[in-house]
Amino acid sequence: VTPCHESFVLPEGISATGNFLTVENPDSFCSISAAAMDGYDLNASRRILLFHITNVEAEGMTFAVNTFSKVVKYTRNLPLGKRGTARFRLPARAKTLYALDLDGTRIDEISLDEDQDGKSFIANTARFDNHLVFAYELICE
Repeated sequence: VTPCHESFVLPEGISATGNFLTVENPDSFCSISAAAMDGYDLNASRRILLFHITNVEAEGMTFAVNTFSKVVKYTRNLPLGKRGTARFRLPARAKTLYALDLDGTRIDEISLDEDQDGKSFIANTARFDNHLVFAYELICE
């Protein structure tokens, strides 16, 4: 956790809390991060990049052993991502959230749930057909 960025690597079912973000109960091993994109600290930033990354491989990629530690064939085919979900809890000042495609373009706006603790959403790598969603753009007030 730093003023402008925080990251977690979480096994299935384990939650984590930083100064800006809380991630609850991922259903698979994942890497999570939040990064201020406008030069401010996360708690003052108005534009934040959120990542929810599960296992990713290229279609046709093969490995030497079951531990996935040695690649014996790499192709430049389509990326394949493991389906995964996790609840992201955000500060109350979170306003608008966009799911991003792998090239960084906005796919669609994602609604934020609101309760007494702030706002939240379920990150879902398979939210849209024909798109892997590993990143979100968060706009804050």
